[in-house]
Amino acid sequence: MRVSFVSFVYEMGLTFTAAVTVGVYFVLELPALQHEPWRFAALVVPIIGLVALDPRVFHRIADYAFHRLGREPLPLSLSRGRVLEFLVLYALTMLIAGFGTYALAHAMHAIPDSHIATCVAAYSVGFAASLVAFILPGGLGARETALAAALAPALPFTVAIAVAVAVRLVQMAVEVAFAFVTPVLAKRATGRGIRLAARPEPDGGGSGQ
Repeated sequence: MRVSFVSFVYEMGLTFTAAVTVGVYFVLELPALQHEPWRFAALVVPIIGLVALDPRVFHRIADYAFHRLGREPLPLSLSRGRVLEFLVLYALTMLIAGFGTYALAHAMHAIPDSHIATCVAAYSVGFAASLVAFILPGGLGARETALAAALAPALPFTVAIAVAVAVRLVQMAVEVAFAFVTPVLAKRATGRGIRLAARPEPDGGGSGQ
């Protein structure tokens, strides 16, 4: 149970850090902050996330927490290279979802080329907000509000709200599709494994007896 819990915390940390790393571009490119050098303070958040996810830091904090609870320490931890690999892959998923958000927004309203990066980063902003608002199921409301606010520089606010709602509906549709397809694929894989296990092995002996 403790390993599963730590894995969940690690995943949340990785997804949040990846989302903030991609979404920080939105903050740096806000027109109202272009002449404000303090806007680069937004880079502190992903740096803190990287430090916290480092195996030496994360493992020690987790072991200390388990020691305080009277539980056994973790048997092992991810390597630093593995953590960075997962972080890059999570960031890649944020970029893919961001380009999907841009495509959906562009289908609803014309977007200047100068705002493409803003639209791509907007999804990560909304996703990070939903993780911060963890008391809400799936970050409902928080994600849409943050996504609409992040899209506002590129779209009229009413259109930005419509895009945020449409992104949520598309995501729900994809999740429902996976919920139906995954058990079917798992059943087929299990059936294939049973058939292979039941298949008789070829006779390795001679036939001259």
